[in-house]
Amino acid sequence: MAGSAYFESVSQLCRQPNFAWYLSGETIALIGIWAQKIAIGWLTWELTKSNFWLGAIAFADLFPTVVITPFAGVIADRVNRLNMARLCQTLSGLHAFLMAGLLYFDLIDIWALLVLTVILGVVLAFATAARLAMVPNLIEVQYVPTAIGLNSSIYNMARVIGPMVAAAMISLFGIGATFLVTGFTYVVFVFCMFRIRLLRTESTRR
Repeated sequence: MAGSAYFESVSQLCRQPNFAWYLSGETIALIGIWAQKIAIGWLTWELTKSNFWLGAIAFADLFPTVVITPFAGVIADRVNRLNMARLCQTLSGLHAFLMAGLLYFDLIDIWALLVLTVILGVVLAFATAARLAMVPNLIEVQYVPTAIGLNSSIYNMARVIGPMVAAAMISLFGIGATFLVTGFTYVVFVFCMFRIRLLRTESTRR
C-alpha cells in the first residue's frame, strides 16, 4: 500500500507542468555532468599519462563543491534561484563548448585543463545549490518530500548512466564530441527552465 501511494504521488507530481519541465531538463543535464566529468578525467590521462595529474584534476573538481556549496546555498536563499540556476547552467554549457573548441584546435594543455576544471567546479557548486533550493518552489507543499526523494533518485541514476554514455561517446566519436554533446545537455536544461515559473519565491530554509 505504501509503495502504491508513493507511485501515485510521483505520478501526480510529474503531471505538474513546472516539475515535469524541471525533471526532464535536470535528468538530461545530470547525465551530461557525469559524462563531462569522465571526459575530463579521460582527457587528463591522454595529456599526461600521470596518476598524479588524475588525482590533481579530481581534487580540482571536488574541492570547490565541498568548500563553496554551503555558501552558494546561502546565496540561493537570497536571490531568484531560478535565474541563478539558469545562469549556472548556461555557464556550464559554455564551459563544455569551450572544452570542445580547445580540443578541436589542439589548444588544451594540462594547466589549462586544471584551471577550467576549478572553474567548472565553482559553477557546479552554485548550480547545485540553486537547483536544490528551487525544487520546493516549483510545486505544492504536499509534494515536496516526494520531489526531494525523486530528485535524489534521478541524481544517483545519472551517476550510473553518465559515465556509460561518456565511455560510449569517447570510444565512438572522441573526447571533443563528448564535450560538445554535454554542452547541448545544458542547453536543454536551460530551455526547460525558461518554461517553468516559481510558485513561491520565499526561502524554504529556516
